[in-house]
Amino acid sequence: MFKKEGIVVKTFDSYALVTVKEHGQALDTNTCEIEVKVLNPVGAKAGDTVLLKKYEESSQKISFTLHFIPIAALFLGASLGYLISKFLFNEESSDIFPLIFAFLFLWASFPLLKYLKDRKRGKTVASIIQVI
Repeated sequence: MFKKEGIVVKTFDSYALVTVKEHGQALDTNTCEIEVKVLNPVGAKAGDTVLLKKYEESSQKISFTLHFIPIAALFLGASLGYLISKFLFNEESSDIFPLIFAFLFLWASFPLLKYLKDRKRGKTVASIIQVI
């Protein structure tokens, strides 16, 4: 969670366009201004100096997603490969099908993680908490 000051440029129904000054690296004195779209629950108007607060997603939820999905895909692929090998080869035990399916499902889980990451992008998570 961070708090920053900014100046409201334009307002919409429940959103506002705010200019925020971003500082460069520690030794660099250059600053740049960026415009961000934020929630406006306090009803700030254009020209107001406001305090912004950004809520970050829980690190536990992110960690769970990044670790659980690939491991679940690995086990699901191995289980499916085992069932297919038992169906195709009734008497023999073939260990290659569970291994191949496990890695195929693991490989297929990475585009799913990318999709979930891209779905989160573009959502407004910053909000105006106070007009200064």
